[in-house]
Amino acid sequence: MLPIRKMIGDGVALNIIPTDKFKTNCISVRFLCPMAEETAALNALLPSVLKRGCLRLPTMADIVKELQMLYGSELQGNVGRFGDTQYLGFTSFPLRNEYTEGMNVSAEILSLMSELINKPLLENGVLKAEYVESEKRTLTDRVKAAINNKTSYAIRRCVEEMGKGDPSSIPDTGTVEQIAAVTPEALTKRLNEIINTANIEIWCAGVFDTDKLENDCVKFFVSENRASRQNTEVTPIAPAEKVNTVTEDQPVKQGKLSLGFTTTLRPTPEASTAFNLFLGVLSSAPTSKLFMNVREKLSLCYYCYAIPDRQKGTIVISSGIEVDKKEVAEKAIISEIEAIKNGDVTDDELEGARKSLISGWKSICDDEMAMINWYSAQTVWDRFISPEDCVENCKALTVSDVSAVASTLTLHTVYFLNGTLKGESEDEDYE
Repeated sequence: MLPIRKMIGDGVALNIIPTDKFKTNCISVRFLCPMAEETAALNALLPSVLKRGCLRLPTMADIVKELQMLYGSELQGNVGRFGDTQYLGFTSFPLRNEYTEGMNVSAEILSLMSELINKPLLENGVLKAEYVESEKRTLTDRVKAAINNKTSYAIRRCVEEMGKGDPSSIPDTGTVEQIAAVTPEALTKRLNEIINTANIEIWCAGVFDTDKLENDCVKFFVSENRASRQNTEVTPIAPAEKVNTVTEDQPVKQGKLSLGFTTTLRPTPEASTAFNLFLGVLSSAPTSKLFMNVREKLSLCYYCYAIPDRQKGTIVISSGIEVDKKEVAEKAIISEIEAIKNGDVTDDELEGARKSLISGWKSICDDEMAMINWYSAQTVWDRFISPEDCVENCKALTVSDVSAVASTLTLHTVYFLNGTLKGESEDEDYE
């Protein structure tokens, strides 16, 4: 069933996905902010700091005890990005009312989320320094771990090169230096800015008394003092006038080749299905061209797959290769895209991609969080489209539809992480 979406306050949207397939509900409250260098690290830190304690429950032990009283509910802090927007907030999976002897656990969870955000634990008027410094160390370790993972590092560097001066080049965790510069005063100021200005998307999947749920969400998250701002308009990455080539030497043994493409295809419900089928033919299906031809037949790479950003209109093809195979691997990858442009797609490739996509779409409704992520990505459209609708739309697509998507692609950036060490690697990811 499609979500029920209602604006319950200035910049506050309540989205309800009715489903009785699960014994739990899923509740996710997200604050949406424009992606910006000066706030990325602050935003990334806030959920983890706020989850350490609030005015009524000042320690993690207190919060854990409270969650145990709410039938063992869990509470997750979330940070992510969508287009040019960074979001942060909390997610929980409370038991449905019929399993809780009359307790409305969902309402209690919403109340707890509101407390963490609106009544945080303060010392001398600012967020507790001990919690801030602890979470700074944790986030710094996570950023360093991502840098040490050369596969994700090469993808990130390609995205940065494609989006110089664009919000897409900003890491959603902030940098190590930006995290180090965060103070309790700055984080507290940022929290107040978010409370007063960020748009709020509340997602609830499960079984609810919708009137009661709406009243609770208004009570906990709508304020007359909010000065909401509109969500950031997504600016797609423009095609490059000439291909940008970047080579970076690092003391590793496996080369990492990332090819960044732009597409003039804009995300709409109709275009999205064809775009997904193209990705299946190219990369994501077991019968895909990159897997069967570039990796298996030509043995040019240890892995090779595409990472799309539909909102920004980009696709990064990531591969791990022997450093002396860079040129031939690049040509082979590009030739597979050209083949699709020319309609060189076999029945096995098309049907393999179609079956893989349909299987994935059908599984979305088996996971509450997957449903929320599916529909939340569609809020930029003028309507929602269900996984079932995508299945039906996909059945009608042909090779010409896939070729039309491929024809919108233009090579923008070639990023190569050149491994300068020799010999067999024992500590790199060969996927």
